[in-house]
Amino acid sequence: MKKLIKPIIVFIIAYYAYKYLLWFGIVYAVVIGITNTQEDDEPKFHKYLWEVSRSIDQTLNAILLFPLNDFMRKPKGTNYGNPDETISGVTGKNQLSNSLTWFGKAVNWMLNKLEKDHCINAIEKDEK
Repeated sequence: MKKLIKPIIVFIIAYYAYKYLLWFGIVYAVVIGITNTQEDDEPKFHKYLWEVSRSIDQTLNAILLFPLNDFMRKPKGTNYGNPDETISGVTGKNQLSNSLTWFGKAVNWMLNKLEKDHCINAIEKDEK
């Protein structure tokens, strides 16, 4: 029980920080992107959107650890849940090892309609 107290407190702080600061950060970035008051060496708004999208994907991979492992991959497949990987990247690894369930194959098929070989291309280059 003692081991749970610190992670629970950190989780609660992180949750409320995310809940209340997320929209402030996004709205502020939109305003900066629209008014174009950035300096030349600052990150551009379109790059910001890609990075935030990737971060959300990685966060969902961590949060959905148990459902993704139960519904998307067969036993012995690559585990979902690593906060440093996207859901698409792990799905690509499971596609290559032929360890996607029927549901994982359906998600992979749908993502491939958006971008050819999306999940395989999402695998980080140092992990292929």
